[in-house]
Amino acid sequence: SWIPYGWSMFLAKNNYQPNGISILHFDDHKDMMSPKIGLYGTDWKDMLTHASVDMGAPETIKQAVLSGAITLGSMMTPLLHHLNRIDVFHLAHGVSNTAMNIDPTTIADYMLEPGRRRMAVDISSSLTSAHGGVSRYLRAAEIAEIANAIHPKMDIFLHIDMDYFNNRYNGSDEWRHRPARNDQPLGLQKENISRICDSLVRAGIAKRISHVSIGISPSFYPSEYWEEAITYLIHGLVACGLPATDLLKYIETARRNEV
Repeated sequence: SWIPYGWSMFLAKNNYQPNGISILHFDDHKDMMSPKIGLYGTDWKDMLTHASVDMGAPETIKQAVLSGAITLGSMMTPLLHHLNRIDVFHLAHGVSNTAMNIDPTTIADYMLEPGRRRMAVDISSSLTSAHGGVSRYLRAAEIAEIANAIHPKMDIFLHIDMDYFNNRYNGSDEWRHRPARNDQPLGLQKENISRICDSLVRAGIAKRISHVSIGISPSFYPSEYWEEAITYLIHGLVACGLPATDLLKYIETARRNEV
């Protein structure tokens, strides 16, 4: 759930105000649920603390994460409300291709402040425009299937959630009955990591990626794989020329401090 804070820091640090961005979202989940962020007049506020929430102000996003207003399942939603256009390219295993509109909207809260309008997104309508101003949600199993749909002049944010590689604890004991789908071994995870890195290069989009984030997803991804798999992933991304050197320095520093 710290990913939105990283996005907010990037936006603020670089005074980054693009007309739109594309997000490559490798994840077993959409992460577009409604956060506990309500509309008070014209302002978005944390419904738990009533503090302001603004993607352009990183400290407000940090506090919303700490309060629990923004969680793993809702981390994409504040960014989708912040920029005029965001195309989300959702890569997941074994899915059929889908193309839909993303409509930033509100829903009525039913728990904290019944009736209060709450930040949300709607992706229920079929895609009506390929290159207009509307945000788009496209889902596919492989990068090659969506590469041509990525706008040629929009920057790309890459987000990889580790449950894309192993989703053992997906809220049930289903993984015990479907280990090939939910509980992939480390060797196969590394093969998938290498395949993703190669695909980004072959598709010609690696150099257009301006921000990289990785979600550990501790509720889904087994801790026994964290160190080796994440290190392997970051090394692979750096080798492809992606802006992940800060992540590499972070894990190297953490290792030295453990010695």
